[in-house]
Amino acid sequence: MVLFYALVLILILCILHVWFNYNKKARLMLSIPGPKGHFVVSDLMEDMLPPDELFDKVRKDAKKYDGIYRFWSYPYGAANIYNPEDIEIILSNSKYNEKSIVYKFMKPWLGDGLLLSGGTKWQQRRKILTPAFHFNILRHFSKVLEENSKKMADKLDSGEDGILTLDIVPLLSEFTLNSICETSMGTRLDEEKEDAGRLYKKSIYDVGRIIITRSTRIHLFNDFVYYRTALGRSQKKHLDIVHSFTKNVIKERKKYIKEHGVELAEIINKEDTDDEVYAFTRKNKIAMLDLLISAEKDGLIDDQGIQEEVDTFMFEVSMTALGICDSA
Repeated sequence: MVLFYALVLILILCILHVWFNYNKKARLMLSIPGPKGHFVVSDLMEDMLPPDELFDKVRKDAKKYDGIYRFWSYPYGAANIYNPEDIEIILSNSKYNEKSIVYKFMKPWLGDGLLLSGGTKWQQRRKILTPAFHFNILRHFSKVLEENSKKMADKLDSGEDGILTLDIVPLLSEFTLNSICETSMGTRLDEEKEDAGRLYKKSIYDVGRIIITRSTRIHLFNDFVYYRTALGRSQKKHLDIVHSFTKNVIKERKKYIKEHGVELAEIINKEDTDDEVYAFTRKNKIAMLDLLISAEKDGLIDDQGIQEEVDTFMFEVSMTALGICDSA
């Protein structure tokens, strides 16, 4: 009887192997260079690594397979491309600009912000945000960056006898968060908000780690399964903190604008790239958030849209500063 069940199990595994690795999509994916693969699960076991080891592995694989290699484990597949010439071919055709499945893991955090949206919505949001990054506007924030840089330098000089005793990662993340809140969000993290800022920084660090861990565990790709695990519940807890922080930033900036006003007088349409870039005169420095609030008054975006773009921008800058991933 035991032999019978063993034979049945082997037969089922063989059927699954053929089904998983010899269908049309599988044959296409397996034609791309990559590891030899394992029975049934193919490349899955190769990438079941901690995030830091996985990042090392993808760089080694890019070198080993001359800039292009695959990942395949039914039903998920990816062709990883590193050569600039190959990347140019992909990016020059809008047919291939759909986000990969890993990006959907960030949707509960970022919604349909600029990083995750596409088509008309992406174009509209980009047009709203582009003026905030024109050099005529950015140069007015040099004093803010200088002040925060001095604060960071003072903390670096605080070591005894010239010996640095500070962990550079939290110091850089604090500098980045303070700078970005004041320049792009128009909000200064004073002493009253420092605890909320620290909690926010810790939460985005934790969420980033969680998302990366999930992306290396295929059994967690399914939302129904994921949100019933400790990892999924932890993500929800941290996202509540993150969203609460950015909602408060938006609320306070709206209150400031209502009380003091921010002049956004358009004076010219200027062709700077393929997109329209607007120059503005103002009495106050224009924050990215100010443009979003102004666009809301014009009916171009709603409260949820503002939240999405603020979360997206804070995510990209903060995650880079924390060293979790590169800005997308």
